[in-house]
Amino acid sequence: MILFIFLLANDAFYVLIVSIVFWKLVIVFIVLPVLELWLIFKLAHATSWGFTFLVVIGTGILGTTMAKRQGWKIWTQINERLQRGEMPGDILLDGLLLLIGGILLITPGLITDTVGFLLLIPLTRSLFRQYIGKRIERAVKRGAMRFSFYSNATPPPYREDAVDVEWEETTPESEAPPRPRLPNEK
Repeated sequence: MILFIFLLANDAFYVLIVSIVFWKLVIVFIVLPVLELWLIFKLAHATSWGFTFLVVIGTGILGTTMAKRQGWKIWTQINERLQRGEMPGDILLDGLLLLIGGILLITPGLITDTVGFLLLIPLTRSLFRQYIGKRIERAVKRGAMRFSFYSNATPPPYREDAVDVEWEETTPESEAPPRPRLPNEK
């Protein structure tokens, strides 16, 4: 009976999660494009189709130029941190946000362009980074997100020419007692 209730609750939780993900996908792939088209038509009606076309194309070109320039800057910062032996976690997240911003700017639309430009501006990108960091931290504390490390590295194979030795510590020559002299040495 308890197992049945657990399975029923587990299935209900699974259905809830699937429905939440489903509605998020509906918003991203159906509602957002319809809203984008509506805004483009509104802008074209308020100005002209030529101006609207130039705005859509211009934001794409300007956004890719900005993303490329900032991408190289982030790439050099990542390399500098790695050379110093530091983990570039926040800069990696900046790079991911910059990539998402660049993709959003290539996507035609006014909402995606606005969010894309917000992700390209360092000040607003840091706000996004802080928000995402807090969400990840809460998810880890709740146990909803775990990190694991797996390696497929194998130990080095046994070599026939390897020599197994035992060692013992000795004192340096400056502290060692004088070596006994042979009879023919002076």
